[in-house]
Amino acid sequence: LLASWGLTLPQWQGMTACEFAATQGLRCRQASGGWNKLRFYDRPAVIWLDNENGEQRYLAVIGLSQQQALVAQQNGPLQVPLTRLEDDWSGKFELLWRPPPNGDTLIGSGSRGEIVLWLRKLVSNVPGWPPDDSGSEVFDATLRERIRGFQQQHGLVADGIVGPETLIQLNSAALTVDVPRLQTLP
Repeated sequence: LLASWGLTLPQWQGMTACEFAATQGLRCRQASGGWNKLRFYDRPAVIWLDNENGEQRYLAVIGLSQQQALVAQQNGPLQVPLTRLEDDWSGKFELLWRPPPNGDTLIGSGSRGEIVLWLRKLVSNVPGWPPDDSGSEVFDATLRERIRGFQQQHGLVADGIVGPETLIQLNSAALTVDVPRLQTLP
């Protein structure tokens, strides 16, 4: 999973992959919901597999089709039928995502300053959305309605508050270049 972001976990003890990712400006997000939820996030993810003996294994899924998962391995990626994984997978997974530059994971009414300017620019980079030329550093009613419209269009809770799921979807929609996406398989 780290490799999809161009990172390698250092070889010292005492730091989890998520703790290391945080030092690199990333956050871990655990979710569940199966293949459709993983497609919704459109990020490489680690899935937990529990076999009939209760042994837990982890697989990094870096691509998906309707029938196959592309799994990262040391000797290269391997396509695995989804049906082979479903019996051992509860639908839980963990992915990495990039929060805003200041690290806030919740932006909404009352937010001010550079983070709001950053958000306005990100929303303006979404193809098909008009640019936001207001230059306002205040999260106002107009920005809240833009966010609500984006959330409705992308199947999110349309509350006008920018949390992790909205940030992940905004980065995808704005085609942010340094964000890895799930590879599409034939």
